[in-house]
Amino acid sequence: MKLKFFLLFFSTLSLAFSQENYPIPTHPFLLFYIQHNKNKNTFVYHANVKNNVLEKVNPINVYRINYEKDGKKDELTTLQKEFAYGITYLTSTKNQFVLSAQKKLPFKIKSVGKSYWVEVVINGKIIKVDRIFIQTEKNSSALKTKVEYILIYGRNQNDKSVVEKIVP
Repeated sequence: MKLKFFLLFFSTLSLAFSQENYPIPTHPFLLFYIQHNKNKNTFVYHANVKNNVLEKVNPINVYRINYEKDGKKDELTTLQKEFAYGITYLTSTKNQFVLSAQKKLPFKIKSVGKSYWVEVVINGKIIKVDRIFIQTEKNSSALKTKVEYILIYGRNQNDKSVVEKIVP
């Protein structure tokens, strides 16, 4: 009985946090992507791989897919880079970074062979990040965005799907 309740609760929770009809970007070296509730435009982070090796100077390529303009790929604006979706590398090897909007949450690029992914530690748990969803307050504007919560979707060390919620 407890197991049935737990499964029902977890599936309901997953549905509550899901984003319906959001496009899923594709790229052979996709690390993760970020979406938000204002529109379906997507910020993509993929490993910058040349000749099967991660680039040392610029290991992560970040851009926006503008689904409101037929899926056009756009470079980040200066505001997007500086205050939200840009990245800052924390080490000279550029294997650790933070997002401009969340400088207290370090991410780490990992690899095995030709496979690349990003990990983050939340509440003492290592998560292999698949995507991030940002829920902003309804009264937020582009210049004064207020975040209600952030959902980080990924897999734990046992390869089970997990969702971690961060309330800033």
